Amino acid sequence: MPTNKPRLPGEPGQEKPRGRPLSAATQRLYDKWGRYQDSTSEFYTTFKYSHVSGIGKEAGVTRRDPTTVLRIDGTYFVWYTRRQTAIDRDHSNKPPHREQTWDTPVYDWDLAEIWYATSDDGFNWVEQGVAVTRGPRGEYDGRSVFTPDVLMTPGKFYLYYQAVDYPYRNRTRNSIGMSWATSPHGPWQRAETPVLRPGKAGEWLGDDDSDEVARYGDWDSHKVHDPFILVRDGKYWLYYKGQPMGWTTRYSRGIGWGVALADRPEGPFVKSPLNPVTNSGHETCLFPYGAGVLAICGHDGPEKDTIQYAPDGLNFDVVAHVTLPPLAAGPFAPDSYGDARDGKGITWGLSHIATEEMKRGNSYIVRFDCNLRRGLERPGFRGTNIRFPEDVYFSPDLALNERNMQALTYASQPERPSEARPKAPTSRAMARVYDNYGVYKDQGSDFFSAFRYSAISGIGKEKGVTRRDPSKVIKVGETYYVWYTRRQTELTWQGIARASEARPAWDWDMADIWYATSRDGFRWHEQGPALRRGAAGRFDDRAVFTPDVLAHDGKYYLYYQTLQGVWKQRSIHQIGMAWADAPDGPWTKLDQPVLRPGRRGEFLGEADDANAIVSFGEWDSHKLHDPFVLVYRGQIWLYYKGVQFGRTYRHDLGIGWGAATADDPRGPFVKSPLNPLTNSGHETFLYPYREGIVAVASLEGPEKNTMQYAPDGLNFEVVGKVSAPPVAAGPYVPDAFMDSGDGLGVTWGLSHIQHGHDGALANAYLVRFDCNLSRDIQRADFYRAWNYRFPESVYFSRDFALSDEMKAEALALAAAIDEDTRVDAP
Repeated sequence: MPTNKPRLPGEPGQEKPRGRPLSAATQRLYDKWGRYQDSTSEFYTTFKYSHVSGIGKEAGVTRRDPTTVLRIDGTYFVWYTRRQTAIDRDHSNKPPHREQTWDTPVYDWDLAEIWYATSDDGFNWVEQGVAVTRGPRGEYDGRSVFTPDVLMTPGKFYLYYQAVDYPYRNRTRNSIGMSWATSPHGPWQRAETPVLRPGKAGEWLGDDDSDEVARYGDWDSHKVHDPFILVRDGKYWLYYKGQPMGWTTRYSRGIGWGVALADRPEGPFVKSPLNPVTNSGHETCLFPYGAGVLAICGHDGPEKDTIQYAPDGLNFDVVAHVTLPPLAAGPFAPDSYGDARDGKGITWGLSHIATEEMKRGNSYIVRFDCNLRRGLERPGFRGTNIRFPEDVYFSPDLALNERNMQALTYASQPERPSEARPKAPTSRAMARVYDNYGVYKDQGSDFFSAFRYSAISGIGKEKGVTRRDPSKVIKVGETYYVWYTRRQTELTWQGIARASEARPAWDWDMADIWYATSRDGFRWHEQGPALRRGAAGRFDDRAVFTPDVLAHDGKYYLYYQTLQGVWKQRSIHQIGMAWADAPDGPWTKLDQPVLRPGRRGEFLGEADDANAIVSFGEWDSHKLHDPFVLVYRGQIWLYYKGVQFGRTYRHDLGIGWGAATADDPRGPFVKSPLNPLTNSGHETFLYPYREGIVAVASLEGPEKNTMQYAPDGLNFEVVGKVSAPPVAAGPYVPDAFMDSGDGLGVTWGLSHIQHGHDGALANAYLVRFDCNLSRDIQRADFYRAWNYRFPESVYFSRDFALSDEMKAEALALAAAIDEDTRVDAP
């Protein structure tokens, strides 16, 4: 994006504004993220995926957990877990169910070996064969060896890998083994003992092979997983994932990453006293970046799906929130073993697509590309507001099931460990656990839930009909009500350039507001229109959409987004209001908008270009979106999303949410001087919780997909992270209008799905979401110790697949900048 444009009057600067109060979120924007958010952050990237040949998808063969990719004399090398068994996995093939056999794996990585492959271009691979086999029966590595990483030193190569002995049970401790060779082709010499073992054990409860414990041990008391090695400060840094005994039980503290240091590749490795050094992340992935270390933390923990940076390799901070990071990533980072302080970052690597959520089949290796190379900008890797395709929401890990209808219970009551902050020093990641998230992280958090989705009848998917942007769900007597955007036009939407009096620009253009009722929240009955577009010349004559509802003093109020005239780039969006004596109407519209955009700047010329301006206006000068109404602290609080004219004049200024308050539902509404109150979040989603307000800031911005809490309704702080939050959520908030000062939270609502595998759908449709965000109801299976997985189809959907043009760029880039792996003796 051009940066040599002239600086305009009123243009937001990089420096924090002075002379006016700022919300906590705006303070973070300037102090942490940068004014242009993800569009200029050196740490932000989207990830693009592509199939590879030679080691990709193959029936009956598992390939997963790739190592760091090496390049030696122009040839790329990778090692990985490989399993090929005649019988697919069987979780019951272990004591006490039965004596464990040697022909049936318990997990996808059971009965595995470590193989390797080579490539000339990083896309087309040739499988070379086995590198490390399982050890002798009865040894620490006799049952399976898997999840390797590789170290290259002057004259030697080392493979570090997870190892288990026989029998491979739930309670089997996992250790890290090692083999070495003088050539990447082997032969490999096996170490007779592990190079790293789990920490101090606790005490199992009974002998049934369950996860139940009587007493917890160290944070890594059960398993040390996913070794990942770097050379730094003259030492060998062996990062690993630690798993505690009883990690699915009542007082588990989840997983994290640790590091152990050694003077020699063979060890002895000494664990850092700051461990764990992260509080999140499933499989490990790290690489040198500048003077420090950059980590890609995947789908586990309160800081899931983030990029984190540690200038000292130990104290990691979140520097970007990302969407769909690679699983078990093995980056191509040729300076991983150079012990330099000028790490260059990465542009690609290998990862796997796992099948754990299916409990059958075979994982396989894919390639990922990204934009994490210092000083390099790759086109097409800064996507924002990225949507998952519809099949994600109904995949095994995200679909509502019968277990979700049950109350949460625990099988036992282990000895409760101390929740006090340790007196010894902790890593920055663990300090955030004690300060922000709580010692039980997602498991014990008021602000974490998986979201589960289900189809609904009556207002669900229907060809030719758009239903989207549901209001809050309210209950009147025994009946639930919801209002929503509805469009049914002869012509399909095709963007602003083709919009006309007869053709909508977008799926929500030329729309009206309809409503439906239900007795159970699953089966709905469409009742008809609540609000039609206004007469020609009115501020709402083109579209009325994205409604929300308020019930107050015996009357009902709808607040909604409006548009006048054929949709243009420069069209302004305002918020209208209508009221009725009953939820079924009839509705009377207010003659004028109840809330208008902020002060505008001055346009340049007559062309329909929202970025052609002479001066900037206020942060919400262009559009007011997504009204969301609560009664709070004795007033009507109207939250909304604001968009600025000139948003992408230089770089993307992003969006934020504001609030306006009034004593009467008809207004006047006065905008908060702290606006904007968030720096992220596409559609608004809020609810009262205890004395404050929770915001689910999804999809867009530097704090995308985070849970945020403001004890005053204004100053929101990040308190957790979620995956696949509902799009345009309309939650059922029983106390939305009670102003109790003791909000209880939410358990379900409606949202919409707008995208398919190949892009936006012709017609969005409504679905139901369920969650576990209520104080008085605890629901089963909305948290689990291991990460939620996405179906393989999402990685190759339009927004996540590497296009042919991007592949050509990747090949040209590799030819220009990829170099052989560098080795310096520590």
